Amino acid sequence: MKNTSKVLIIAAIVAICIAATVAAEAANKPAAKTTKNIKSSVVQVVKKILPKKKVISQPVKKQPAPKPILKPIPKPTPTTTPTPPPTIPPTSTPPAPTTPSATNYPWHDNILATQFYIGETGPDNTTAWDCHAIEHFGGTDSPFGRSGYLPTFTPKENPFYLALPYTDIGDAGSHKTDIPWYNAALDKGDGYSFVKNRWIEMKRGDKVCYGQWEDSLTPDILDANGKRTGYGQPNHFDYVFGNAAPTHPGIDVSPALSTCLGMYDASDKVYAHSDAEISWKFVNENEVPSGAWKNIITATPVSWNNCK
Repeated sequence: MKNTSKVLIIAAIVAICIAATVAAEAANKPAAKTTKNIKSSVVQVVKKILPKKKVISQPVKKQPAPKPILKPIPKPTPTTTPTPPPTIPPTSTPPAPTTPSATNYPWHDNILATQFYIGETGPDNTTAWDCHAIEHFGGTDSPFGRSGYLPTFTPKENPFYLALPYTDIGDAGSHKTDIPWYNAALDKGDGYSFVKNRWIEMKRGDKVCYGQWEDSLTPDILDANGKRTGYGQPNHFDYVFGNAAPTHPGIDVSPALSTCLGMYDASDKVYAHSDAEISWKFVNENEVPSGAWKNIITATPVSWNNCK
C-alpha cells in the first residue's frame, strides 16, 4: 500500500513537469491538440511507472478419463439342443435278497438227495413261497421228454432249483432273525423271504453243480427200521444253518440238477432218477461260476397273493 502511494506522488510530479513543458510549447500551438497530447503523455508515464499486474493462472483440474462402456458379451448360441439325462423307468422287479457276507459256510457232507419238480403234485402245485409256481416257471417241469437240462419248453425261471427243510415265513417259519444274512431293513414279515433264490453249491464225486433255493422240503418221519411213517415240519434251522444231523432226505433237487449231478436214471418210470448222497453248502452269488445254471436266474419274490 505504501509503495503504491509513492508511485502516485512521483507520477503526479512528472505530470506537472510535463504539463509545464507542454504549456510552454502550447503558446505557439492550438489548444485542443495540446490537451490531447498532455493526456496521452501522462497515461504513458503512469503505465511505465506502475508495476505490471501479474496474472496468476489457476491450475486446470484434470478431468478423469471417461469410463469405457462395457457391452455385454452375447452368449454363444448352441448349435445343437442339449440332450436331457435319460429317465430311468420304475421297475416292478423286486430287489434280490442281500448278498451274504464273506462267510465260509460249512459243507454238509453225505446228505441224501432226492428229486422233485414244479408241477409234481398237479395244476395247483405250490411252493413254500409261491402259490403261482407253475405259472411263474412257465409250465410243469416234468423229468420226462427233456432236452438236456430243459423241459419241453424254455422256462421263465431257473431250472436249477432245490429244496431244503426250512422256511422263514408262515406258521412253520422260525429263527428268521438268525439267518446269517438277515437284514432288518428288508424284513416285511411273511411278505419277504431271506432264503428264497439263494445260491447253493453241490458236489457228487467229480461233478460240481449250482442251483437256487426255491422250495421248502418237508422231511420224512422214519420208524426204527427206516420206514417212513409220516412227514415232519420244514423248520430244521440247526441242520440247514448249523451242524445238526440232517433230515431224511436232506435236500431235494430239480430234474436239471439231478442230471447235472449224475442222478438221472431212465429205468425209473416215475421220477427218472436215483437217490444219491451229495455234499452242499451256501455260496455268495458272485462266487457262482458261469454255467447252464446262470442262463436263467430266478428273481421272483414271495407270491402268496390271489391264491386259489
